[in-house]
Amino acid sequence: MHVLVVDDDPEFRELIRRMLEPFHAVREAQQGLEALRSMENDRPTLVLLDMSLSDVDGVHVLPSVGLAQRATFQRP
Repeated sequence: MHVLVVDDDPEFRELIRRMLEPFHAVREAQQGLEALRSMENDRPTLVLLDMSLSDVDGVHVLPSVGLAQRATFQRP
């Protein structure tokens, strides 16, 4: 499984990466636009996406890559 972690908090990205890396390929993106560029070349199986990014709101990232139909939204 290929996971993309999109969050502007570097400590959160590192925590998730460390938990998942033993089992899955993990990429990180700090912002929404960076995530979009990353997904142009290689679509992940799973996207863990912060909904309140500073450059592009997370809600606007999903439709841009065609994942909105399969998305599950959970707020903490």
